[in-house]
Amino acid sequence: MATIGDKPSDWDKYVKNNPQSGTIDYIVENNKVDIPVYKNMSLKEVVMTVSAGQKLKITTNNFTQIGKSKYANVRIGSQSGLLRITTIRKPGMRGGADAEQRTLDFTVDQLRKLEEVANIGRGNS
Repeated sequence: MATIGDKPSDWDKYVKNNPQSGTIDYIVENNKVDIPVYKNMSLKEVVMTVSAGQKLKITTNNFTQIGKSKYANVRIGSQSGLLRITTIRKPGMRGGADAEQRTLDFTVDQLRKLEEVANIGRGNS
């Protein structure tokens, strides 16, 4: 997983100092299900929930710190609220877990091919 909340510098790189951040369709990270979007900083009222693959816009260049967590002001369709930044995938990270799976599949295929090559001639004395 690669979210804009993984490292302290990620928010600055992908949102605050990115002139295109207002036009980017950010995406909810893989393996996220029913993550709450809060109405305000009290975190008492949930406006909606989001899940993996859902598109959203970040509406301000600054995050909101509440306790130890950081929240982005987001808009999803006509709804707005606060969403934890560790839920939002870095732009351009479309593959996420899918890319990891493709890499594993490729590696397994290559290992099987090497195994076949290594076994050529064995048992043919």
